[in-house]
Amino acid sequence: MWCWATSLAITRDFYYHNHTTCDLDECAMARLNVGIDCCALPDMCEGTCAFGAKKEDILRIARMTIPTMKWQLDDFAPSEDRLIKLLTYHTPVLRIMADQYGGGHADIVGGCRTTHDENGTKIEYLVVDSMDPNLEWMNYNDSVTVPYAQDPDFFWRSTIWSPSFVSRYIAQHP
Repeated sequence: MWCWATSLAITRDFYYHNHTTCDLDECAMARLNVGIDCCALPDMCEGTCAFGAKKEDILRIARMTIPTMKWQLDDFAPSEDRLIKLLTYHTPVLRIMADQYGGGHADIVGGCRTTHDENGTKIEYLVVDSMDPNLEWMNYNDSVTVPYAQDPDFFWRSTIWSPSFVSRYIAQHP
């Protein structure tokens, strides 16, 4: 439920290189959202603290905690060309993978690479997920549509990338 907070903490660390502990940053982000210190509660996943954040709140907290990047909210996945442009400018993209039941999951698209095989050249995108210790490389279509569908019992199966949080500063440059 706090994947958005962890993703923001990771992104903030990318920009500011302050390498604090992720747990403390995650708790601080959650506190900015709900107004209480959820991490100080005996069961931090109860009551007000048991819920994720609305996209407008994630944007507000991104602007508060990483102000130099001038964040904007796009209610869609960036085109592949725009995603390449953002990543080329070293701008990770925080994304929400939304499911058909109103739930979702936040993670980061943080890099891209070109690979070559017998089928030719392709571009893959690095997905950093707070719930998966393995970094995952995906093609664009997989990164936009159903990356979590391999396990049919997983909560957010049948997901689609929407929305995106990107830096306005970088997004406006050619």
